[in-house]
Amino acid sequence: MTDDDYITLIGSEWADPIADIASAWQVRINKPGYPTHLTLRDKGACKAIILLLAVMLESYSLKAFIVNVHDGSATTVDKFIVRDWWKKSGYVDVEDVLDVFVIRDALAHKIGR
Repeated sequence: MTDDDYITLIGSEWADPIADIASAWQVRINKPGYPTHLTLRDKGACKAIILLLAVMLESYSLKAFIVNVHDGSATTVDKFIVRDWWKKSGYVDVEDVLDVFVIRDALAHKIGR
C-alpha cells in the first residue's frame, strides 16, 4: 500500500442510517393489525441491517489494520482481507466475529437452486 492509495472508511457515518432503518422497521411492525409473520419487506429490512452492520465492522477492521501498519505493529499487504486479519488477531471471541462475515456472505451472495 502506498501513500497514493485511497482507502474509504465508512465507519461510524453509517451508524445513524442503520439505526434509522431499524427504527422505521420497528415502528412498522408495531402498528395495530400488522401481520404476525415477517413479510418480504421485513426480511429485506433485517437483511439490510445485517449487511450494513457487517460492512461497518469491516470498515472498522480496516481502520485498525491501517493504524497497526502505521505504528509498525503490522506489515503492509497488497489486499486487505478482513477474515484473514481477524484470524490472526488475538481477540478471544474471534470465531463470533468470523461468523458475521459468513452470515454476510450467505445473505449477499446467496445462490438459489
